[in-house]
Amino acid sequence: MNQLIVEAGTSKSDWCLINREKLVFEFTTAGINPTTQGKSNILSIIEIAKQNLKSHSIHAINFYGAGCKGMGQVVIRELLEYCFNLQNIQAESDLLAAARSSCGAKKGIVAIIGTGSHSCLSDGHQIIDQKPSLGYLLGDEGSGNYYGKKILTAYFYSELSRELIELLESEFPFIQQDYLSALYSNPRISYELAQFFPFLIRHKHNNHIQEIIQEGIAEFYKQRIKNYEDQSSFPLYIVGNVGNALKEEYLAYLLEKGFYIVHFNPRPIEGLIQYHTQYV
Repeated sequence: MNQLIVEAGTSKSDWCLINREKLVFEFTTAGINPTTQGKSNILSIIEIAKQNLKSHSIHAINFYGAGCKGMGQVVIRELLEYCFNLQNIQAESDLLAAARSSCGAKKGIVAIIGTGSHSCLSDGHQIIDQKPSLGYLLGDEGSGNYYGKKILTAYFYSELSRELIELLESEFPFIQQDYLSALYSNPRISYELAQFFPFLIRHKHNNHIQEIIQEGIAEFYKQRIKNYEDQSSFPLYIVGNVGNALKEEYLAYLLEKGFYIVHFNPRPIEGLIQYHTQYV
């Protein structure tokens, strides 16, 4: 039986077709997030995926994605059913994907730090405790879009050094051209903001940039990890491109807080394939 596993974030989506323990086909498309994208946009991405899979039969789909909860979950299921003409479809959150991918069917603390951010306590199969995700407007502490907001705020308030201003304007010249109007009208604003995060990594040895990075780590810890301090004997798994890019900083910070078993999962789709071949 061919099973399609999808791990979709705001920035990109990984699609893997497996048959038992064998990987048949894999590819990547644009990101999918029903909280920040309209149905037509999501459908166009799914149609691209369907075209890529046209030479393969599909018997089941397991979709995991950002914003895939509540009505977002309903939207994803409906669009997949419509596009693939299939009933055997499961749609779950990216947080559950991170847990199943990382924990090896054992209890652990799971943190997503990518375009957005989230965390939970998991038994390795299901989420057993979590705080609500507030998204890019009220939450997403320490995420790519969080750092995008921080560097842009510092730029527009003229808080950056002349050297950093020139570097930022050189890499992103469009920010000098009525950029705020374009930003606020962008339908994928969290993705737009997150594009500035690599700038911080390239210049993270600058003192001001390092202050911004450390503020984000502290804020993420306060809102997303601190409430699991009494569970610090369990492994902490960090998923997402931002967390992986700041691996050194997170290891140092978490060690001070008493979290001694910290793992980084740079590509959760691989763990998801392993989970589904063993437990589903």
